[in-house]
Amino acid sequence: MQIVLNGFGEYLGEKNTEILTISENHEVKKEIPIYEVEELYLMDGNSVSTSALSLCALYDIPVMLLSHTGKILSINMPFNINGECRVETRLAQYESRNSTKGCEIAKSILLSKINNQRQLLAKHNLIISTEIIEERITKINQPLTQEIRARLNSYEGKLSQQYFKQYFYLIPSTFRPDKREGYKTQNKFNNLLNLGYEVLNAEIYKAVLLSHLDPYLGWLHGNQYLKPSLIYDLIELFRYNVDEFLVSYILKLDPKDSFEMEGKKPYLTSLEMKNYIIELSKTFDKTIKYQRIKKFGKKSKLRTVIKEEPIRLAQYLRGEKTEYLSFRLNNSY
Repeated sequence: MQIVLNGFGEYLGEKNTEILTISENHEVKKEIPIYEVEELYLMDGNSVSTSALSLCALYDIPVMLLSHTGKILSINMPFNINGECRVETRLAQYESRNSTKGCEIAKSILLSKINNQRQLLAKHNLIISTEIIEERITKINQPLTQEIRARLNSYEGKLSQQYFKQYFYLIPSTFRPDKREGYKTQNKFNNLLNLGYEVLNAEIYKAVLLSHLDPYLGWLHGNQYLKPSLIYDLIELFRYNVDEFLVSYILKLDPKDSFEMEGKKPYLTSLEMKNYIIELSKTFDKTIKYQRIKKFGKKSKLRTVIKEEPIRLAQYLRGEKTEYLSFRLNNSY
Protein backbone atom coordinates (compact mmCIF):
# COMPACT_ATOMS: atom_id res chain seq x y z
CA MET A 1 0.00 0.00 0.00
CA GLN A 2 1.13 3.52 -0.82
CA ILE A 3 0.18 6.32 1.57
CA VAL A 4 -0.12 9.68 -0.19
CA LEU A 5 -0.67 12.78 1.96
CA ASN A 6 -1.50 15.79 -0.16
CA GLY A 7 -4.31 17.54 1.67
CA PHE A 8 -3.42 20.71 3.57
CA GLY A 9 -3.63 20.09 7.29
CA GLU A 10 -3.22 16.31 7.14
CA TYR A 11 -1.04 14.90 9.91
CA LEU A 12 0.72 11.54 9.98
CA GLY A 13 1.32 10.06 13.42
CA GLU A 14 1.78 6.64 15.01
CA LYS A 15 -0.14 4.57 17.53
CA ASN A 16 1.15 1.70 19.68
CA THR A 17 4.34 1.38 17.52
CA GLU A 18 2.38 -0.73 15.01
CA ILE A 19 -0.12 1.63 13.42
CA LEU A 20 0.20 4.84 11.38
CA THR A 21 -2.60 7.37 11.77
CA ILE A 22 -3.79 10.10 9.42
CA SER A 23 -5.47 13.01 11.19
CA GLU A 24 -7.08 16.28 10.18
CA ASN A 25 -8.03 19.04 12.62
CA HIS A 26 -6.86 16.79 15.47
CA GLU A 27 -9.32 14.06 14.47
CA VAL A 28 -8.04 10.65 13.35
CA LYS A 29 -9.45 9.91 9.89
CA LYS A 30 -7.66 6.64 9.17
CA GLU A 31 -5.53 3.99 10.89
CA ILE A 32 -3.16 1.83 8.84
CA PRO A 33 -1.18 -1.17 10.15
CA ILE A 34 2.51 -0.54 9.47
CA TYR A 35 2.99 -3.96 7.84
CA GLU A 36 0.57 -2.93 5.05
CA VAL A 37 2.58 0.16 4.08
CA GLU A 38 5.13 -0.03 1.26
CA GLU A 39 5.80 3.65 0.56
CA LEU A 40 4.96 7.06 1.98
CA TYR A 41 4.52 10.20 -0.13
CA LEU A 42 4.41 13.62 1.56
CA MET A 43 3.52 16.90 -0.15
CA ASP A 44 3.37 20.57 0.72
CA GLY A 45 1.02 21.39 3.58
CA ASN A 46 1.37 18.10 5.49
CA SER A 47 2.86 17.41 8.89
CA VAL A 48 4.49 14.22 10.15
CA SER A 49 5.72 13.14 13.57
CA THR A 50 9.27 11.89 14.13
CA SER A 51 7.70 8.81 15.74
CA ALA A 52 5.95 8.00 12.46
CA LEU A 53 9.19 8.54 10.52
CA SER A 54 11.08 6.30 12.95
CA LEU A 55 8.45 3.60 12.53
CA CYS A 56 8.84 3.80 8.75
CA ALA A 57 12.61 3.47 9.11
CA LEU A 58 12.27 0.42 11.38
CA TYR A 59 10.06 -1.30 8.81
CA ASP A 60 12.25 -0.31 5.80
CA ILE A 61 9.58 2.00 4.37
CA PRO A 62 10.97 4.76 2.10
CA VAL A 63 9.55 8.26 2.53
CA MET A 64 9.32 10.57 -0.50
CA LEU A 65 8.86 14.33 -0.24
CA LEU A 66 7.15 15.87 -3.29
CA SER A 67 6.59 19.44 -4.37
CA HIS A 68 3.03 20.56 -5.06
CA THR A 69 3.67 19.86 -8.77
CA GLY A 70 4.77 16.29 -8.10
CA LYS A 71 8.54 16.72 -8.38
CA ILE A 72 10.55 14.43 -6.06
CA LEU A 73 12.47 16.66 -3.63
CA SER A 74 13.98 14.03 -1.34
CA ILE A 75 13.90 10.33 -0.49
CA ASN A 76 14.40 9.16 3.08
CA MET A 77 15.74 5.59 3.14
CA PRO A 78 16.50 3.26 6.09
CA PHE A 79 20.20 3.21 7.05
CA ASN A 80 22.20 0.37 5.47
CA ILE A 81 25.42 -0.63 7.22
CA ASN A 82 26.87 -3.03 4.63
CA GLY A 83 29.82 -0.74 3.94
CA GLU A 84 32.27 -3.32 2.57
CA CYS A 85 29.99 -4.27 -0.32
CA ARG A 86 29.32 -0.60 -1.03
CA VAL A 87 33.02 0.25 -1.33
CA GLU A 88 33.77 -2.70 -3.61
CA THR A 89 30.79 -1.92 -5.84
CA ARG A 90 31.51 1.78 -6.18
CA LEU A 91 35.20 1.27 -6.89
CA ALA A 92 34.25 -1.06 -9.73
CA GLN A 93 31.68 1.47 -10.94
CA TYR A 94 34.24 4.31 -11.02
CA GLU A 95 36.82 2.14 -12.80
CA SER A 96 34.33 1.32 -15.56
CA ARG A 97 33.52 4.94 -16.29
CA ASN A 98 35.56 5.27 -19.51
CA SER A 99 36.18 1.60 -20.21
CA THR A 100 34.94 -0.96 -22.73
CA LYS A 101 32.86 -2.41 -19.90
CA GLY A 102 31.18 0.96 -19.47
CA CYS A 103 30.46 1.03 -23.19
CA GLU A 104 28.81 -2.40 -23.00
CA ILE A 105 26.57 -1.15 -20.18
CA ALA A 106 25.52 1.94 -22.13
CA LYS A 107 24.83 -0.15 -25.25
CA SER A 108 22.79 -2.69 -23.32
CA ILE A 109 20.62 0.00 -21.73
CA LEU A 110 20.00 1.76 -25.03
CA LEU A 111 19.20 -1.45 -26.95
CA SER A 112 16.78 -2.51 -24.20
CA LYS A 113 15.06 0.87 -24.24
CA ILE A 114 14.60 0.59 -28.01
CA ASN A 115 13.20 -2.93 -27.65
CA ASN A 116 10.78 -2.00 -24.87
CA GLN A 117 9.41 0.98 -26.75
CA ARG A 118 9.03 -1.13 -29.89
CA GLN A 119 7.17 -3.83 -27.93
CA LEU A 120 4.75 -1.27 -26.48
CA LEU A 121 3.95 0.13 -29.92
CA ALA A 122 3.59 -3.35 -31.41
CA LYS A 123 1.05 -4.18 -28.70
CA HIS A 124 -1.09 -1.41 -30.19
CA ASN A 125 -0.33 -2.35 -33.83
CA LEU A 126 2.12 0.51 -34.36
CA ILE A 127 5.58 0.15 -35.90
CA ILE A 128 8.91 1.99 -35.86
CA SER A 129 11.99 1.01 -37.86
CA THR A 130 14.96 0.41 -35.55
CA GLU A 131 17.04 -2.30 -37.22
CA ILE A 132 19.68 -0.09 -38.84
CA ILE A 133 20.44 1.93 -35.70
CA GLU A 134 20.38 -1.20 -33.53
CA GLU A 135 22.98 -2.76 -35.83
CA ARG A 136 25.19 0.33 -35.58
CA ILE A 137 24.96 0.30 -31.79
CA THR A 138 25.81 -3.40 -31.60
CA LYS A 139 28.95 -2.94 -33.72
CA ILE A 140 30.47 -0.36 -31.33
CA ASN A 141 33.27 -2.11 -29.46
CA GLN A 142 35.63 0.36 -27.79
CA PRO A 143 36.04 2.35 -24.55
CA LEU A 144 33.26 4.73 -23.56
CA THR A 145 34.71 8.07 -24.66
CA GLN A 146 32.78 11.33 -24.89
CA GLU A 147 32.58 10.80 -28.64
CA ILE A 148 31.04 7.34 -28.27
CA ARG A 149 28.57 8.56 -25.64
CA ALA A 150 27.54 11.43 -27.92
CA ARG A 151 26.99 8.96 -30.75
CA LEU A 152 24.79 6.76 -28.56
CA ASN A 153 22.81 9.78 -27.36
CA SER A 154 22.31 10.84 -30.98
CA TYR A 155 20.86 7.42 -31.82
CA GLU A 156 18.62 7.62 -28.76
CA GLY A 157 17.33 11.05 -29.73
CA LYS A 158 16.47 10.01 -33.29
CA LEU A 159 14.60 6.92 -32.20
CA SER A 160 12.77 8.77 -29.41
CA GLN A 161 11.37 11.18 -31.97
CA GLN A 162 10.11 8.26 -34.06
CA TYR A 163 8.67 6.57 -31.00
CA PHE A 164 6.69 9.53 -29.66
CA LYS A 165 5.40 10.39 -33.11
CA GLN A 166 3.72 6.97 -33.14
CA TYR A 167 2.90 6.81 -29.44
CA PHE A 168 0.94 10.07 -29.45
CA TYR A 169 -1.55 8.47 -31.87
CA LEU A 170 -2.72 6.44 -28.85
CA ILE A 171 -3.69 9.63 -26.98
CA PRO A 172 -7.11 11.32 -27.46
CA SER A 173 -6.97 14.45 -29.61
CA THR A 174 -8.09 16.63 -26.66
CA PHE A 175 -4.80 15.79 -24.90
CA ARG A 176 -2.50 14.86 -27.78
CA PRO A 177 0.66 17.02 -27.93
CA ASP A 178 2.54 17.92 -31.09
CA LYS A 179 5.87 16.76 -29.65
CA ARG A 180 7.54 15.46 -26.49
CA GLU A 181 8.59 18.25 -24.11
CA GLY A 182 10.30 18.27 -20.70
CA TYR A 183 9.72 20.29 -17.56
CA LYS A 184 9.21 23.64 -19.29
CA THR A 185 6.21 22.34 -21.18
CA GLN A 186 2.83 24.03 -21.07
CA ASN A 187 1.14 20.92 -22.42
CA LYS A 188 -1.08 18.85 -20.12
CA PHE A 189 -0.15 15.41 -21.42
CA ASN A 190 3.59 16.12 -21.40
CA ASN A 191 3.23 17.17 -17.76
CA LEU A 192 1.48 13.86 -17.04
CA LEU A 193 4.44 12.03 -18.59
CA ASN A 194 6.83 14.12 -16.52
CA LEU A 195 4.93 13.34 -13.31
CA GLY A 196 4.89 9.63 -14.11
CA TYR A 197 8.61 9.62 -14.77
CA GLU A 198 9.16 11.33 -11.39
CA VAL A 199 7.30 8.51 -9.62
CA LEU A 200 9.37 5.99 -11.59
CA ASN A 201 12.54 7.91 -10.71
CA ALA A 202 11.80 7.39 -7.02
CA GLU A 203 11.41 3.63 -7.50
CA ILE A 204 14.73 3.42 -9.33
CA TYR A 205 16.54 5.70 -6.87
CA LYS A 206 15.56 3.43 -3.98
CA ALA A 207 16.76 0.36 -5.87
CA VAL A 208 20.09 1.98 -6.77
CA LEU A 209 20.81 2.95 -3.16
CA LEU A 210 20.06 -0.58 -1.97
CA SER A 211 22.47 -1.99 -4.56
CA HIS A 212 25.31 0.28 -3.26
CA LEU A 213 25.82 1.96 -6.64
CA ASP A 214 26.54 5.68 -6.94
CA PRO A 215 23.39 7.29 -8.41
CA TYR A 216 25.44 10.19 -9.81
CA LEU A 217 27.70 8.15 -12.10
CA GLY A 218 26.05 6.77 -15.21
CA TRP A 219 27.25 5.54 -18.57
CA LEU A 220 24.70 6.44 -21.22
CA HIS A 221 24.10 9.93 -19.82
CA GLY A 222 27.55 10.53 -18.32
CA ASN A 223 28.39 12.94 -15.51
CA GLN A 224 26.15 15.97 -15.12
CA TYR A 225 26.39 18.52 -12.34
CA LEU A 226 23.91 17.66 -9.55
CA LYS A 227 22.17 15.16 -11.86
CA PRO A 228 21.77 11.48 -10.86
CA SER A 229 23.03 10.12 -14.18
CA LEU A 230 22.67 6.45 -13.24
CA ILE A 231 19.01 7.03 -12.37
CA TYR A 232 18.58 8.64 -15.79
CA ASP A 233 20.24 5.59 -17.36
CA LEU A 234 18.08 2.97 -15.67
CA ILE A 235 14.80 4.83 -16.04
CA GLU A 236 15.15 4.33 -19.79
CA LEU A 237 14.43 0.64 -19.31
CA PHE A 238 11.07 1.24 -17.62
CA ARG A 239 9.63 4.42 -19.17
CA TYR A 240 7.39 2.23 -21.30
CA ASN A 241 5.35 1.35 -18.17
CA VAL A 242 4.42 4.99 -17.54
CA ASP A 243 3.65 5.44 -21.24
CA GLU A 244 1.41 2.38 -21.29
CA PHE A 245 -0.35 3.39 -18.05
CA LEU A 246 -1.26 6.78 -19.49
CA VAL A 247 -2.90 5.31 -22.60
CA SER A 248 -5.79 4.14 -20.40
CA TYR A 249 -5.54 6.55 -17.46
CA ILE A 250 -5.89 9.63 -19.67
CA LEU A 251 -9.45 8.52 -20.49
CA LYS A 252 -10.41 9.11 -16.84
CA LEU A 253 -9.34 12.78 -16.84
CA ASP A 254 -11.31 15.86 -17.78
CA PRO A 255 -9.32 18.41 -19.82
CA LYS A 256 -10.62 21.23 -17.60
CA ASP A 257 -11.71 19.94 -14.19
CA SER A 258 -8.74 17.61 -13.63
CA PHE A 259 -6.17 20.39 -13.95
CA GLU A 260 -5.24 23.69 -12.38
CA MET A 261 -2.92 26.38 -13.68
CA GLU A 262 0.27 27.66 -12.11
CA GLY A 263 1.28 30.56 -14.28
CA LYS A 264 1.09 29.17 -17.80
CA LYS A 265 1.66 25.56 -16.76
CA PRO A 266 -1.20 23.07 -16.20
CA TYR A 267 -0.85 20.56 -13.37
CA LEU A 268 -3.19 17.96 -11.93
CA THR A 269 -5.33 19.11 -9.03
CA SER A 270 -4.28 17.93 -5.58
CA LEU A 271 -6.87 15.15 -5.52
CA GLU A 272 -6.13 13.99 -9.07
CA MET A 273 -2.38 13.93 -8.37
CA LYS A 274 -2.97 11.70 -5.36
CA ASN A 275 -5.08 9.32 -7.45
CA TYR A 276 -2.51 9.37 -10.25
CA ILE A 277 0.37 8.38 -7.96
CA ILE A 278 -1.65 5.61 -6.31
CA GLU A 279 -2.88 4.15 -9.61
CA LEU A 280 0.56 4.33 -11.25
CA SER A 281 2.16 2.69 -8.21
CA LYS A 282 -0.25 -0.22 -8.58
CA THR A 283 1.17 -0.96 -12.04
CA PHE A 284 4.55 -1.74 -10.42
CA ASP A 285 2.89 -4.76 -8.81
CA LYS A 286 1.69 -6.32 -12.06
CA THR A 287 3.32 -9.59 -13.09
CA ILE A 288 5.43 -9.85 -16.25
CA LYS A 289 7.39 -12.67 -17.88
CA TYR A 290 10.88 -12.14 -16.51
CA GLN A 291 13.25 -14.39 -14.57
CA ARG A 292 14.24 -13.24 -11.09
CA ILE A 293 17.87 -13.35 -9.98
CA LYS A 294 17.20 -16.31 -7.67
CA LYS A 295 15.36 -18.23 -10.41
CA PHE A 296 12.05 -18.40 -8.52
CA GLY A 297 9.64 -19.09 -11.39
CA LYS A 298 9.53 -17.42 -14.78
CA LYS A 299 7.44 -14.41 -13.78
CA SER A 300 8.11 -11.40 -11.55
CA LYS A 301 6.38 -8.30 -10.31
CA LEU A 302 7.62 -5.22 -12.15
CA ARG A 303 8.54 -3.68 -8.78
CA THR A 304 10.82 -6.66 -8.14
CA VAL A 305 12.38 -6.33 -11.60
CA ILE A 306 13.13 -2.65 -10.93
CA LYS A 307 14.63 -3.52 -7.55
CA GLU A 308 16.84 -6.24 -9.01
CA GLU A 309 18.05 -4.34 -12.10
CA PRO A 310 20.81 -2.34 -10.33
CA ILE A 311 21.74 -5.50 -8.40
CA ARG A 312 22.38 -7.28 -11.71
CA LEU A 313 24.44 -4.30 -12.83
CA ALA A 314 26.46 -4.30 -9.60
CA GLN A 315 27.15 -8.02 -9.96
CA TYR A 316 28.51 -7.42 -13.46
CA LEU A 317 30.70 -4.55 -12.28
CA ARG A 318 32.17 -6.66 -9.45
CA GLY A 319 32.96 -9.47 -11.87
CA GLU A 320 30.36 -11.88 -10.50
CA LYS A 321 28.61 -11.96 -13.90
CA THR A 322 30.33 -12.18 -17.28
CA GLU A 323 27.82 -9.91 -19.02
CA TYR A 324 25.14 -7.38 -18.22
CA LEU A 325 21.81 -8.14 -19.88
CA SER A 326 19.55 -5.22 -19.04
CA PHE A 327 15.80 -5.65 -18.72
CA ARG A 328 14.00 -6.35 -22.00
CA LEU A 329 10.36 -7.07 -22.65
CA ASN A 330 9.54 -10.13 -24.71
CA ASN A 331 6.98 -10.30 -27.49
CA SER A 332 4.15 -11.43 -25.20
CA TYR A 333 4.62 -9.30 -22.10
